[in-house]
Amino acid sequence: MQHSKRLDSLVLVAAFLGIASISLAQSAEPSPQAPLNRLDGRVMAVDLTQVERARVAAVAVQHGFLMYRGGTEIFVSAPEETVLLFFTKRNGSGSGLAWTDENGRFSIQGLKPGKYHLLAVHPEKGIRLVRSVDQPTTGDGVEIALPAPTFVEGTIRGVPGADLVPTEQITKGELIQTFLEPVSLDGWFQNSHAGESTRIFVHLGFKIGEDGAFKAGPLPFDGEWDLRINKLVQARKFVATLLKLPLNVKAGEAKRIDVDLAAGHALAGQIVGPQGEPLADAAVSITSQDSDDRSKRQFGTLADAKGEYRIFAPSEGNYTLEAQRWAPRTGFG
Repeated sequence: MQHSKRLDSLVLVAAFLGIASISLAQSAEPSPQAPLNRLDGRVMAVDLTQVERARVAAVAVQHGFLMYRGGTEIFVSAPEETVLLFFTKRNGSGSGLAWTDENGRFSIQGLKPGKYHLLAVHPEKGIRLVRSVDQPTTGDGVEIALPAPTFVEGTIRGVPGADLVPTEQITKGELIQTFLEPVSLDGWFQNSHAGESTRIFVHLGFKIGEDGAFKAGPLPFDGEWDLRINKLVQARKFVATLLKLPLNVKAGEAKRIDVDLAAGHALAGQIVGPQGEPLADAAVSITSQDSDDRSKRQFGTLADAKGEYRIFAPSEGNYTLEAQRWAPRTGFG
């Protein structure tokens, strides 16, 4: 009886080792065309020529994050995966970045198996998002054809305070999409996909040159956008709005906007506190009172040491004046 029990145990151990050997063989055998944990592809321009030095990002459709900042500036993040499968270690990330070579080809390494969204962008040739690509790919991989690029460009002059500090420290703009920030993938394409939780932010930064010229983009989609210029007030630890303009951008075009924040119809005054004391660094802005909320424009400035301010509006009309002042607060918890 005792010999029989030992024999049964040996049979069970042998069966377990057999299963283990099968699992190892299946997990270690890569596809002959696309190895595990790799996603290959090619980026082409609107004329179907290969695009060299395009930036390509991959992010898993679940539990990921992607921020596009304009140009080729992309940030991606997603949880990593480490699996020990019968003493075989398999590592995989839920995101990755790559550059295309002279043939427009790219390869993103170290991805865990699953579906990915791909964002490909070239600063002059355009940008495109491809949804739910399987990884690993087979054959030549995924082909990404960039549409005609869309930009917003022009001149912005007379930014308040630009004469007091170096230009690059104050004349920074942002171009953000109107509907949501963060903008979800569903918001981009106006449809829903079950099981997707990845979020995508679109926050296009740009600089204004000494001559006032700027160029933002390429934009990942057309439609309604806001052009904003903000100023960080270090002494008060807040951000003041100097300009907010609604824009309607058409795909494949360069939207032109020219604005001078030191010209037009002036509105001047002084901001004082409860005791009549002048309030320096108060943020003052005027907002146009258009019937359509989407058409409202905002122009702002900061009060000087005497609490005095001057704002210019490009045209006559009805405006709402708002003044705000931030100060550090202390508390006990």
